[in-house]
Amino acid sequence: AATSLSYATIADCQFYENGNLDMPYGGAISLGEYSDDVLISNCSFIRNAAEYGGGICLYSTNLNINISDAIMTSNEASIDGGGVYLYKSSSRIAISSSYISSNTAARNGGGICSQSNVSRLSIYNCTIEDNSASAGSGGGIYIGDTHEYLSLGGLAPITVETAHPYAVPVLSGT
Repeated sequence: AATSLSYATIADCQFYENGNLDMPYGGAISLGEYSDDVLISNCSFIRNAAEYGGGICLYSTNLNINISDAIMTSNEASIDGGGVYLYKSSSRIAISSSYISSNTAARNGGGICSQSNVSRLSIYNCTIEDNSASAGSGGGIYIGDTHEYLSLGGLAPITVETAHPYAVPVLSGT
């Protein structure tokens, strides 16, 4: 039987070398068809791999998720979202005070890839650097399709590999 939670907390964890490039979703964490609130705090995601979301994959969800004080480095996606992949999510997602670096995706969003109907996405007080998207767009962040609300603030420089209409440009500071 399925377990029903009202709130899940993942804190003070290290996810190291999980998954592989043939695994479909989320090398370290995969949340799909999930409808509760989730807090991921003070966790490290290092050298994890998957097709979508080398570190974290959120798809077909309806939740509030807060990722804070995370380190995501050297994760790899054989398709999209080296660090984080968000897809078909009618969720409110906040990523704050996190370091997202040296992640790679074969197509879009080396650091973060957000596609298809994410209701509210906020990324603030993060350092996003040295990520790459080899055959697509958005080395740092790729934003695709519909987003009801998008907020970026207090970011250190973002490295974006190509100038695609949905790729977030290089930002500094504010």
